[in-house]
Amino acid sequence: MVSGRRQEFTLSQIDGVPVVDIKGEVDLYDVEHLEACLQSAAERDAPAVIVSLRAITYFDSAFMNTLLKFRTHLRTTRRRLLLVKPEMASAARLLEISGLSGRLGTFDSVDDALGASGEELGRTESGKTA
Repeated sequence: MVSGRRQEFTLSQIDGVPVVDIKGEVDLYDVEHLEACLQSAAERDAPAVIVSLRAITYFDSAFMNTLLKFRTHLRTTRRRLLLVKPEMASAARLLEISGLSGRLGTFDSVDDALGASGEELGRTESGKTA
């Protein structure tokens, strides 16, 4: 877990899938800590990484850029980035307005995202193209 004055990044693993839980406010000054947490998640052998934004209260363009770069990194190894939507309406709206909710897989809960990652795992194990 990495924690600052305004934010907290927690990495856990559920059913073999890394889950990065982000709480609080994230801006340019927090991106380095976020990148370190995301990199730790990417080092796990899983078909996807879930990033939960349920408890995020604020984020800026540096945060959005970090997510897009991380998605590109995961795609080079045929993995997916799955986002859990923010509970806070203004944060959810910002995600929608920015186009990130359309460009990235977004889900209402970690369980929904886990289901999607499980589907991905099933396709990968059966030999079909992920």
